[in-house]
Amino acid sequence: MNVIKSLLFAVAVLVSTPVFARAPVPIVNYPAVQVASGSGKTLTVDQIRQTIRVAAQRKGWEVMNHAAGKLIAMYMWRTHSITVEITPISGGYSLVYKDSTNMNYAPEAYWDSTNEEAKGVPVIHPFYNRYVNDLNTAIRLEFKTL
Repeated sequence: MNVIKSLLFAVAVLVSTPVFARAPVPIVNYPAVQVASGSGKTLTVDQIRQTIRVAAQRKGWEVMNHAAGKLIAMYMWRTHSITVEITPISGGYSLVYKDSTNMNYAPEAYWDSTNEEAKGVPVIHPFYNRYVNDLNTAIRLEFKTL
């Protein structure tokens, strides 16, 4: 009887594993996000940079200054990390993939063999897009408080 239970348990584990191992998806970047303050005031690039920093830090991202006024934001959990480059510009910002650890990044993966136009695009674990979308939303909401 114990052999049957062990065998059933092993089968259940093997069958459920694909649920946790998600297929990579195309990376979503935010190349030109337009922002406005909640009061309607025009914001300087420095104000935009500071607002991005505050919003990212509130969401648990580590934010560092980078060359030419850009910001590097990193989010880490367990053995995973996500790094994005944020470029404040007049009237907005761009937020794009920079690096990751243990996120199944592939620079030119064939993620969908049925879609010829999609071949060769960078792909990553779907959690990347979720975390970066959450960051982008937090940044946009932070601008509403100004």
